[in-house]
Amino acid sequence: MALDGFVIADVVSELRENLINGRISKISQPEKDELVLTIKKEKGTHKLYLSANASLPLIYLTEESKKSPMVAPGFCMLLRKHLNSARILDIIQPGLERIVRIKIE
Repeated sequence: MALDGFVIADVVSELRENLINGRISKISQPEKDELVLTIKKEKGTHKLYLSANASLPLIYLTEESKKSPMVAPGFCMLLRKHLNSARILDIIQPGLERIVRIKIE
């Protein structure tokens, strides 16, 4: 299945429904091109998986945990410094582009 603008629109809709007003409580980087954000809301906890792999870019909600390295990479530490306990204000898709923007407070 191709990851086009229409598919991204459905993904953004699901992410908005589940993550808006949630707080980022944990950030991990299991691989060099992957991030897992743990987001807490009143309804429960969600894990947002993000992959920037050139051959298979992904963004989805998951229940599974991936093993992270014992020492967090520098990029992960930078994200933790600036995004830990930040609140998600909005998740948008400009037009029908294959871009997802996450606005954080």
